[in-house]
Amino acid sequence: MIYKLFCASLFSVLLHSQDVINTTLEVKYSHSVNLEDSPSIIQLNAFMTSNEKRSVYELDFVNEANFIDEEDYSNDNEKESKTFIRVRTKKNPVFFKNLEKKTINYIQRISMKPFLIEDSVKVFKWTIKDAYKTILGYNCQKAVLNYRGRSYTGYFTPEIPFNAGPWKFSGLPGTIL
Repeated sequence: MIYKLFCASLFSVLLHSQDVINTTLEVKYSHSVNLEDSPSIIQLNAFMTSNEKRSVYELDFVNEANFIDEEDYSNDNEKESKTFIRVRTKKNPVFFKNLEKKTINYIQRISMKPFLIEDSVKVFKWTIKDAYKTILGYNCQKAVLNYRGRSYTGYFTPEIPFNAGPWKFSGLPGTIL
């Protein structure tokens, strides 16, 4: 029920925002996630639609063919077999940023129950590095961030002048690609 209410309010806000803002940015992301306890790198796709006032970011779990992955990661020296099991959600997580109000809304599952979370948009302390890369024809510069005990690397381009990025991330002088 909370998910339907969140999606309905999100849809109405997006319809209203189309009247106000003429420039919209759409980005498709491909993430590589390397968790310490995982035997392999997890690849997932995501989509972001953003303008100067609002941003919607959706992780694409539903498009994956299998909702349950099972992977053996034991080595020859171990006596017992180890299996890593990953269960995907049947609904894509969606993060809605209201840049005017500096809030972010999303559904968080706690003990399998959905809760609508409203949080403030964080001011991240990125460290901009002197490393460059071309992504989709755009000149991008490297930035790194430590957030909640994890290290993140992003590449941003000032050629797309949106203060936008995936998940909760923003705050660089250009779009995080």
